[in-house]
Amino acid sequence: AWQPRDAGSGEELRRLYYVAMTRARQTLTLVQADEGARAAWLPSLQGDAVHRTRVHVPADSRTAPRMRYELLSQADLWLAYAGRNADHARMADAIARLATGDPLRLASTPGRLFVANLAGERIAALSAKGSERWRPRLPSIVDLRVAAILVRRRQDETAEYQAELARDAWCVVIPEVRYNDAADG
Repeated sequence: AWQPRDAGSGEELRRLYYVAMTRARQTLTLVQADEGARAAWLPSLQGDAVHRTRVHVPADSRTAPRMRYELLSQADLWLAYAGRNADHARMADAIARLATGDPLRLASTPGRLFVANLAGERIAALSAKGSERWRPRLPSIVDLRVAAILVRRRQDETAEYQAELARDAWCVVIPEVRYNDAADG
């Protein structure tokens, strides 16, 4: 259970709030536990974006599921997938239409997981290890979004793998996964 602690001066607390506010991705919730709380500046926040609500939350012994955010690592991805794919032009066009934050989905096949746009076009593939790691987590995934798009080049691959490439450069989509860790193993 949460325990109050001495977090320092009021100025240190204000700076901590500021740091949290600058890192908010979509929404920001600021909580003032009671009238005697040390976040004395909260009542002074005003404007159309501020919505105040009083909530009474009864004590509950159940553990709430935690949302986790994780970037698929380069080890999770088959980095040469687009470089080897015969349908590279279509895939490159689908990737070119993406922007950071766009929604994606994981498409499951018996052998591997693929990253697809919402139209179902495959734009990336998970590595064998990445597919093995993420397949059991599929039911816990809330959403998948474009975190970054990087350029991979022929010289980035090992010499024996370069012969299998159909192009000199291609894009690799790096997704961010938001999932409930209650099902995380």
